[in-house]
Amino acid sequence: MFDDMRVSLKQKIGELDHANHELSRKNRDIEEALERLRRTQEDLVRSERLALTGTLTAQLSHEINNPVHNIQSLLSSSLRKIRAGDPAHELVSVALEEANRLAGLTRQMLDMYRGAPAAVERSPLDVMEIVGEVVRMYREPFAGQGITIDVSTGSALPMVRGSRDKLKQVFLNLLLNARDAMPRGGSVSIAARGEGANVTVQVDDSGTGIAPEHLDRVFDAFFTTKKEVSGVGLGLSVTHGIVHQHGGTITVASIVGKGTRFTITLPSGEPRDDTH
Repeated sequence: MFDDMRVSLKQKIGELDHANHELSRKNRDIEEALERLRRTQEDLVRSERLALTGTLTAQLSHEINNPVHNIQSLLSSSLRKIRAGDPAHELVSVALEEANRLAGLTRQMLDMYRGAPAAVERSPLDVMEIVGEVVRMYREPFAGQGITIDVSTGSALPMVRGSRDKLKQVFLNLLLNARDAMPRGGSVSIAARGEGANVTVQVDDSGTGIAPEHLDRVFDAFFTTKKEVSGVGLGLSVTHGIVHQHGGTITVASIVGKGTRFTITLPSGEPRDDTH
């Protein structure tokens, strides 16, 4: 009798173990299904945001065109009235160049919305010359916020082929990103070097850094850790797209409380000498 009870108890325990395994398996299946559903919902929200952003961008671009054209006209007129040696001449020239760039960007956004192929300018460019233009615009306002900018380069760098406006946008975005990471001041260093057939530019800041769990998402559209309204999470996504459009790569490394480094590598536009 006791033997029968022991056998029956073992059977019950075995059945219970089997039921527990089945329950665990079903729980895992449910968790995986919920995770797939969460990712699907995120993709849907992202798609809806992108669609809405495209419509709003087209509308805003159309509305912005008129005042931009007026600004271009006024700046051109002002520039003709200022002597070439006057310090104001350079400032107005820079302002006109930026207004022209803004007009070009609005045209590109409208063309993209209409489905027209975007023509990409390809010309030989000095990357550090572009960096210098951006730094000159922001060195003084950054200094007012307690932020210093240091630029260094090694020997003469090879030229790259691409769009001056787009690459300018890359370094502009990285500088503004660094500024936002240093609300109490700090330093930004930009260093460039030639590496074989490539040009590598490193942009370092001494800011708050990026948490490890966020590093893989910094280039995602609409992802941002900024609390301000201005942080919409598109700057680094646009930067990533431009760099890849130029056949290059961009990576990020960061230590919380220490700072962040973005490394951009662009292919040289100069033909390689294969005779050596």
